[in-house]
Amino acid sequence: MSYENGFFKENDDLDQQEKKTKQFLKQKFDAELKQQWSEKLEKDFNLSRNIKPKLVRIRYLVWAGSIAASLLIGFSLFSIFSPQQERFSAVALANNYLKESIYDHPGSRKSVSDEVAELRQNAINDYLEKNYSKAIQNWERLSNSQQLTVEDHFYLALSYLYDEQLSDAIDLLKDDRVFANRFEQEQKWFLGLAYLLNGQNAEAQMTLKKIKEEEWNFAKAQEILAQIKK
Repeated sequence: MSYENGFFKENDDLDQQEKKTKQFLKQKFDAELKQQWSEKLEKDFNLSRNIKPKLVRIRYLVWAGSIAASLLIGFSLFSIFSPQQERFSAVALANNYLKESIYDHPGSRKSVSDEVAELRQNAINDYLEKNYSKAIQNWERLSNSQQLTVEDHFYLALSYLYDEQLSDAIDLLKDDRVFANRFEQEQKWFLGLAYLLNGQNAEAQMTLKKIKEEEWNFAKAQEILAQIKK
């Protein structure tokens, strides 16, 4: 902060600086208003009071206005780049990526019985129609009857995630053994998003960092990592 010309004193706090800035700005606006009315009276009624602010005074007040603007910009930048803002930016980015394109289901397969096939088909239909709560009910019924495949397991986890049941989604997605041979890349991406949306930043960072450069959504993962406070 500059203290030249005696505008601010070295022991002035922010309240005093703000008060002085307002006083100088008010003086500047008053001087400009007087000048405008003086010119109008002289032009319209041929009246002149010969009142003109001195050039030095105007320059001094302009200098005060520039300091006020600098203070305002400084406070704005502090708000924009605060850690809390970074946290919100990362979460917003994760939310956008999660909802911009729903992960599609390839369709139904034959199952061991008609009842199982019907449950699975109903779950798939509900998922494709974005009725995630009903899809969860049908896939959970399959799980209870020990008929859940890796694909069912994965799409049940996504249904939890899209339905904002984040803890349930995390519980299913973090089981690496289930996804060892299928959906491995997708698992890392969606698990990272689930952790972040659930407020588990450290786990989100660790998971998203596992996505390799040649793998699915690597660029998006790097973009989110850059927003999370290290």
